[in-house]
This record gives sequence, C-alpha cells and structure tokens, in this order.
Amino acid sequence: MNALRRLFRRIHRRKAIDLSAIKFNEQSETLEVKLAVVGMSQVGKSSLVWSCGNRAPWTEISPLDDNTLPNITTTTTHGNLSMVPWVSHPYIGESRTLAFFQPGIVVFPFAIDNSDSLEVIEEQLAFKIAHFCPGAPIILVGCKSDLRSQKESRPLVETQTAIGVAERLGAWVYTECSSRHYIGIEQLVEYLGTIAWKLYEHSKSGRSQPLSHKTTIILTEETKKPDHREFVDAFTRKSSSFRAKLKVAGRRSVPNLRGGGVGTPNPGSA
Repeated sequence: MNALRRLFRRIHRRKAIDLSAIKFNEQSETLEVKLAVVGMSQVGKSSLVWSCGNRAPWTEISPLDDNTLPNITTTTTHGNLSMVPWVSHPYIGESRTLAFFQPGIVVFPFAIDNSDSLEVIEEQLAFKIAHFCPGAPIILVGCKSDLRSQKESRPLVETQTAIGVAERLGAWVYTECSSRHYIGIEQLVEYLGTIAWKLYEHSKSGRSQPLSHKTTIILTEETKKPDHREFVDAFTRKSSSFRAKLKVAGRRSVPNLRGGGVGTPNPGSA
C-alpha cells in the first residue's frame, strides 16, 4: 500500500492540470472554475455545496437537489470567481462523468464521525482523481465539525489522522466545516478562490511544470456566527480565555486566519 501511495503522488503531482477547466469570462469579468466534490454517500457533500453557494447555514428544509445546486461565487482580491460544482454519486458512472467533467479543483469531503469515509478517499477515490484529473489541486474537508464540541458516544476521526491523510495525498488544504452551523464555510470559499486565481495566473505565465505547494491546515474555533469578519476579529484579540480553551483541546498554536492556518504558509504565498 505504501508503494501505491508513492505511485499516486508521482502521477498526480508531476502532471499539469487541464487548464480548460479554468477560464476567464471577459464579458462578466469572472473567473469560471469547474469544481468536483467527490466522496462517499451521506457525508455532507450536497449540504456543503449548498452552504458555500448560498452563504448560509444548511437546515433540514433546505433544498438539496444535486441538479440545481448553486454555483459558488465570491469576490477575491484578484477579482470575481464562479465555481460550477459537480457532486459525485458513487456507483453511478462516477468515473466516466469525472472524465467528461474535467474539474479544475477537487474537494474530498468526509464525515468526521465516519472513519470509513476518510479511508475510502485515500484508498480508492484518490487514485480515480489521479487517473481522470491529473494535477488537479485537492482539498480535504472534514464535514460535521460541530460534532467535536458534542458529547458523542461514537468515536470521531482524530484531526491529526486527517492531516496525515491530507499530507500523503498532497492536498493543498485541510479544513473542517459544519454546514449546519456555518463553521469554516467562509474560510473554505476564500481558499478555493485563492487557489483558482493562482492556477489561472500560472497558466497565463506559460509555465509547463505544475505548481509547488505545501498542505495548509485551517482549524477554526467553532461558532454559529455567519459573519466571517466578526469571526476573524475574535481571533485577532487573542483573548486569554480562547488560548486556555485551545490548551485544553491539545492544540499547539493559535490558528491564524489572516496568515492561512496553523504554522503553515498561505496557498497564495507558496
């Protein structure tokens, strides 16, 4: 299995992305990117896309028709961005659809209360992406992160375990989100925008080699506030109570949302 992982890294990292998945619409002055969301059933793929697209917490009554999921739009420092999502359906022509869709960015969601969903990504789905979407940036997302603050009887995937998988896959970002409580959604969209524009600028430079990067880790304090700016300001105050909570949780350093994660570089500066 270790040999297969090394083979995956060689194949996926050395091949340049198909830049037809990323194009600039001059009429609307918007960068358009194809985004594939690939994972097991019932891990939160559709609700994640819904929450990112609507910029709102997902509820039980929110429509989750995969045929009408919203595009994810945002405005970055580089300009406007529109991401067209495609959500995988296991065992229903997934591989063939991936081959035709040719995404520019791949998001691997897994449920933190289902270790099998993380294992399937590393042992099966990652190899499909390496074959059908070589070079596409990978983002690993732990869904249902609100469960970490609840007293659950079932075991949860350890954060360090997921980070290890992200590093072995060569993921650009590892983060944890909750669509139900709107935790980490804004940060995920911001990083998607940063990566998309970085790929576009790289394509304009005419370089043939793939972009180099390191895995950026985004761990956020759980909050139900949908206002991301208030969220960032709460971190910058560096309150003693917040540091105490992190110490109890066993984290070694305070997440720096302005700098792009915990002790790791921002994708935009790599």
